[in-house]
Amino acid sequence: MPDQFSDEVLRRLTHDALHLYSGFDEVYHGHLVEAVMRNLPPEFDRDRVERVVHDVAPNAH
Repeated sequence: MPDQFSDEVLRRLTHDALHLYSGFDEVYHGHLVEAVMRNLPPEFDRDRVERVVHDVAPNAH
């Protein structure tokens, strides 16, 4: 699969996911990862998404 999803695209998707959870008392890392993964092909590298989510939202539980 060609890498058509740069880290910048993954960061944007993560920011979009964070926007969905704005106003929540707690934001969970796993929920953010799942929200991003819904926008990607099923075979996309989940570890890469987890790293980007952690970089963008290091305080997510």
